Amino acid sequence: MTGTRLELQNVSAGYPSRPVLHDISLSASAGECLAVIGANGSGKSTLLNVMARQIRPTTGTVTINGENAWHQSPRWAARQIAIAHGDEPSEWPISVESAVALGRTPHRGWIAPFTRGDLAVVARTMERCGLHSLRHRPTTELSDGEQQRVSLARALAQEPRILLLDEPTANLDIRYQIELLDLVRSLAKGGLAVVAALHDLTLAARWADRVAVVREGELIDNGTVHDVLTSETISAAFGVRARVFSDPSLCTPVIVPLEVGR
Repeated sequence: MTGTRLELQNVSAGYPSRPVLHDISLSASAGECLAVIGANGSGKSTLLNVMARQIRPTTGTVTINGENAWHQSPRWAARQIAIAHGDEPSEWPISVESAVALGRTPHRGWIAPFTRGDLAVVARTMERCGLHSLRHRPTTELSDGEQQRVSLARALAQEPRILLLDEPTANLDIRYQIELLDLVRSLAKGGLAVVAALHDLTLAARWADRVAVVREGELIDNGTVHDVLTSETISAAFGVRARVFSDPSLCTPVIVPLEVGR
């Protein structure tokens, strides 16, 4: 499928006192869902922040359709990429509708009035994320799961070409986990490139087209769910023995952790 392509080439990145990622090459293309998995502290969130042009690589390049993201303006990047964090707190009591509307900033700036088109995007996005009935509620009065859906809706209101999700199902119940991932998959089929850091390996297997495995800041595997989600790779990434079954109805792997120890 032709369309937007995000590519990292030999990227290393981190923080002034702590390098995190080491020589990672990875891509995501329009129409596909890429799951990033790895143990806590492996570098998943840092990797997504590098993709989002929020952390500058110390070496290597981040390109979108061949354009170096760091040779473009932040506004240009915000029209291409949106990121939603699963643990994003709300400190200001603005309404859900106002919070989602912040996603239109890359298109209208901070001062220009909202157009009819802007308001239509906000309304459509809230409806998609199940937030219409909460549109007047202050964000400080939301549950963690509701706040998570606001974060996703704000990212979608940017109308990005690339959507990055950092632990999008962490605070959601089973129903909303499935609804969110089904929504995101439908957006990918519509031409979005989607990358999500996920903890639940069985959910990743059900949802993703490809899986990238990060361990201690290095990419140790990248491929289809059947090629990557094996007992051997899970042991290498998490230090846990696991049994991997094939779901007879969905034909995707189901991972059952057994015990600690490679």
